[in-house]
Amino acid sequence: MYKNLNAAALGVSGRQSEIIELTLTYGFAGMDVDMRDLLTRTRSKGVEQACRFIASANTEIGGFELPISLAGDDAAFQNNLAKLVPVGEIAQAIGAKRCLVTLDPASDELPYHENFERHRTRLASVAESLAKNDIRLGIGFDASITRRKDRRFQFIQKFEELLTLIKSVGGNNVGLLLDTWHWHLGGGGTDQLRELGAAKIVAVRLADVAEEADQSEPKPSDRVLPRKDSQIINVTSLLRMLLVDEYDGPVTPWPSPSRFRGMTRESIVQGARDCLETQWIELGLSEPKPVLTVAADLQDEPSETS
Repeated sequence: MYKNLNAAALGVSGRQSEIIELTLTYGFAGMDVDMRDLLTRTRSKGVEQACRFIASANTEIGGFELPISLAGDDAAFQNNLAKLVPVGEIAQAIGAKRCLVTLDPASDELPYHENFERHRTRLASVAESLAKNDIRLGIGFDASITRRKDRRFQFIQKFEELLTLIKSVGGNNVGLLLDTWHWHLGGGGTDQLRELGAAKIVAVRLADVAEEADQSEPKPSDRVLPRKDSQIINVTSLLRMLLVDEYDGPVTPWPSPSRFRGMTRESIVQGARDCLETQWIELGLSEPKPVLTVAADLQDEPSETS
C-alpha cells in the first residue's frame, strides 16, 4: 500500500501542475485525479495534451471519482454510460486503474429494494464498461445521518448492506471503497474485512471521529485526521491487518476540509503527510527520524581556551 493524496479532500485547490508538485514535494507516492476536469480538457485539447503533466509525473494514480450519475431514468443513464468511453481512453493514458463511487444514502423516488436493484444493474454496467480498460470499480457508502435526514426513502447505511450490494453486482473488477469513518459509523467490523479479503478492497480513505463529536450522531465536519492510539477508530490496527493481507492500493487521508480553515495549502498537505508517516512508522514501513541533539551536545563540550 502507498501514501496517496487527494487535494480536494483536504480543501486544497490549484492548477494541475501545482497539485502534482505538492504530491511529490511532500512524499506522496500517488495522487487522485479529477476526471471531470480531464474530460473537459480533452474535449478542447485532446487526450495527449490534456494529460501531459499527469502522464509525465513520476507518481501513481490512486483513483478518480466516477464522473457520471447513477440516477435518472434508463435513457438518461444509458446516455451517461456512453460517456465512459473517453474516460477509459484518459485512464489508459495516465495509468489510472481505480474508479470510485460513493452511494447516495437515500432517495426521494425509489424505496429501498427498487433502489437496490437499480444500483445493482447500473453498477454492473459501469463495471463492465470500465473493465474494457482494466479499471476496477470501488463502491463506498455514506453512513452519516445528516445526509439522509428528511429524505423520503432510506438506502444503504450499514456496512453489511454495502457488502451485500457489492457481492450482488459481481464482476472481477468490482470491490470495496473502504472509508474508515463510514465503516465505523455503519457498524463495520474487521472480521467482515478479513472475510472479504484485501484483494477486493479497491481503495482506502482514512478519517477518525473527532473526540468532541456527538458519538451517537457525528456530522461530516467531525471527520479528522487519524490519531495515534485513538479510542474511537483504531486506524493503525486496521492498516496492519490490510498490510498482513497484502493490500497494495492507495491510502488517502480524508478529513473534513473545515478542520483546516486559515491554514496554507502547504501546511495542510504536510499535516496529512505527517499523519500517514506516523502510521507508516507504527507499521514498520518507515523509520522514525532521529531526534537532533546537536545543541545539547555543544553545551556539553568544553570551551576552547586561547
